[in-house]
Amino acid sequence: MFSIHTNLFSTAECNRLLQRVPKRNDRLDPDQNTLALAGEIVKRMRFTDSMQPLHALVFFKDPDCNWSTRLHQDFALPAFHRPRDDVWSSPSKKSGRMYMKASKAVLQYCINVRLSLSLPSEGDIYFSRTRIDDPVRPTLYPGSALAFSPLTFHGSKAIEGNADERHAIQYLFAPSRVIEKHNLLPLVA
Repeated sequence: MFSIHTNLFSTAECNRLLQRVPKRNDRLDPDQNTLALAGEIVKRMRFTDSMQPLHALVFFKDPDCNWSTRLHQDFALPAFHRPRDDVWSSPSKKSGRMYMKASKAVLQYCINVRLSLSLPSEGDIYFSRTRIDDPVRPTLYPGSALAFSPLTFHGSKAIEGNADERHAIQYLFAPSRVIEKHNLLPLVA
């Protein structure tokens, strides 16, 4: 369902990243810093396949910018244009990029990696095998990464009361061979 990789980044590295990423919920621009961090995650997690980032998101929560999401799966992937095969549907544009709803045949090769940058977040993100099972709520410490399939049901709770802010960066990775075969659009500077 998911795996936790502790101490992937040091506290000092997390603090440097916090200085560079916006304090808002947004897609990260595919600049050199975003790509360098993606490369460092691939290296430190010791991915066996040649993985490339498809997109990067910043999640920021504080008492003034607080939200939650219900259990869901991630089906949208960035593509160069509408592919001709039957594994795609529902084109849309997000931040100027074409996204398509991918089939499970494509998504089974992708992986989300969520890097926690701030204080320990108990149950901020949660997982379930189905929409009706009791969710699992892992605790993430700064510098820890959570890896999970886009097909895994996941959600996020709002922070409670005057809790401290939560800051995370989440990448979606896919193997190079899947990107090439299905004409996906990787992040490039």
